[in-house]
Amino acid sequence: MTDGAAPFRSPRRDKAEGGFTLLELLVVVAVVALLVTVVVPWFAGALNRLQADEAADDIVAAMTEARDLAAGRHRTVKVMVDEKAGTIEVEGGRYRRLPAGVALSGPPSGYDGKGIILFHPDGTSDGGQVVASRGDVAWAVSVELLTGQIRRVYAGAR
Repeated sequence: MTDGAAPFRSPRRDKAEGGFTLLELLVVVAVVALLVTVVVPWFAGALNRLQADEAADDIVAAMTEARDLAAGRHRTVKVMVDEKAGTIEVEGGRYRRLPAGVALSGPPSGYDGKGIILFHPDGTSDGGQVVASRGDVAWAVSVELLTGQIRRVYAGAR
């Protein structure tokens, strides 16, 4: 029976038409909001830990290099720590720029504004400590006074 009227269509959309329902969009927005509130702070903390850890590794490498150079060259070698520039330099060796955002605090500054730790040819040192921190994560790299032994210790959250 055809009376000229269009066939009845359900108000439900056909799945083949595509698009999203309001409920689907709300679920996606809620999931994204949950991820942002959980993942972003975790990621920021992980980045702080990673960069502070990398800086501590660089400091240990510089101290080890200076100790080896002092023994190999039979002369005192100094490590210069520039807190403002975020750098560590080994006299006669490598220059290291620590990751951006890493704060350094080191031995007392000399006349040039840099902290200095000395390593002597016999393996001893004048001692000192350098702390690298980023966010709430800090590592302390200590050089023992007479033995010249280098220790890296987690200095904890600030």
